[in-house]
Amino acid sequence: MTNDKSAPRLVRRHVCEVLSDWGLDRFVDDVRLVASELVTNAVVHGHGPVLVTLDCDEALPGTQVWLEVRNSVSAGDRAEIPVPVSKPGGGLLPESGDDFATGGRGLQITSALVDRCGTQRTQRHVTVWCRFTSRS
Repeated sequence: MTNDKSAPRLVRRHVCEVLSDWGLDRFVDDVRLVASELVTNAVVHGHGPVLVTLDCDEALPGTQVWLEVRNSVSAGDRAEIPVPVSKPGGGLLPESGDDFATGGRGLQITSALVDRCGTQRTQRHVTVWCRFTSRS
């Protein structure tokens, strides 16, 4: 998708359609919110097109949905894309302490909703991945 302000809206719609088609409606709310947050960060902090990938694995005990958001970075960038960080044992990361900040809470919410998350960085791309697990 293009790297512009319409990208989060488009990814929310896409997530709903794909997960519904797969019969995984129980994942829609969490995956839609996290995808929107990660795509917003990619648009604000990255360059070039944003690639969003969804996958699922129902063969394990509990269904897993994987979300990846990849964007391009310029050759000289240090690729400082904000990413969620999972605290051992789950839970939210400490707040920044700035009650008047206009941003910075989305990744705390993301960290609370995902089972696991991480990043992969190359000279050209930053990929943020998240795993959601349903035991039901």
